[in-house]
Amino acid sequence: MADETGDELTIRGATEAGRDELLAFLSTNMGAEREYFDVAFTRRPGAVWEHSRVGVVDGRIACHIRLYPREIRLAGSVVRTANIGDVCTDPAHRRKGYGAALLADAVAYMRAHEIPMSIIHSGVTGFYAAGGWETFPQRRYALNVSTIPLSLSYNLGMQVEGYAKCANEQKPRLLLPLFDHLFH
Repeated sequence: MADETGDELTIRGATEAGRDELLAFLSTNMGAEREYFDVAFTRRPGAVWEHSRVGVVDGRIACHIRLYPREIRLAGSVVRTANIGDVCTDPAHRRKGYGAALLADAVAYMRAHEIPMSIIHSGVTGFYAAGGWETFPQRRYALNVSTIPLSLSYNLGMQVEGYAKCANEQKPRLLLPLFDHLFH
């Protein structure tokens, strides 16, 4: 894909050999420490480098999208999904259609790997709606963490203790999305 300036965008899966460049790109463009992405991309069950889809211009990463494959329970069945996250474009390459091209590549990747559904948690709904995604209402429930033992953890392996301490300093509530896969 070439943009109006003639720059050629090539989309591919990330590789471990390009780890340092990818982590530096994400740290700069997402505002989080590179260690956050390193852990997310290497220590989650089933994580592989190609789940990061990168757009490359002139040999450098210009944009990124990450697929987090999951299985969820939906209407009594297990469904393969991919959570889509860590979507970003270098400011010098924005408004050129690269994000839309990454979304199209993500859909093609999911189809090739028989992942029939994706989930995006984002406040930027117009961008994803233009790519064919639709919004759906998500119910959330408030849990008063001051009434639970601080050592409690739920099946995703995240400790409620840290959230409880933080929440107790401000508001003693933890918001949890209600998905069947959290409770089976």
